[in-house]
Amino acid sequence: MRRLSKNLAPRNLLALALGLGLGLAACGETDGGAGPALGDRLQAAQDQLDGGHLVEARSAFAAALESDPSSIDARLGLAESARLLGDDATAQRAFEEVLGLGADRDPLIAALDGLAEIRRAAGDQSGAGDLEAEADSLRGSPIGPLGGPTGR
Repeated sequence: MRRLSKNLAPRNLLALALGLGLGLAACGETDGGAGPALGDRLQAAQDQLDGGHLVEARSAFAAALESDPSSIDARLGLAESARLLGDDATAQRAFEEVLGLGADRDPLIAALDGLAEIRRAAGDQSGAGDLEAEADSLRGSPIGPLGGPTGR
């Protein structure tokens, strides 16, 4: 798929996180049984984002999140589309919520990288550097399904 920007590491991580989540969601998770599967909705939202339809993508991710408030993939998609639209407050809130949900390693890294980009854009180089260092430490450390280390 064609990406909006080849130099955005969080986009690659977002795609990976969404891919993992979509695979699980495709195993039968639906929106209350009366609508398309959450995985299908997330894929449609990701397609909008990949196609540069940022407003539509943001709306689709928000709707998916409304139907499943625990969806980390929907929250990451909302954060990334909001960030690309310049709505840093919404993006920051969604990225921070991912951190609080006990996500796996890749979504945590995507959220930290997204927050670092927001901080850097706001002129907070030190804060951005701290977030990037934390993301880098996670890149070298296996994290289990609930955000904790594996093997415990």
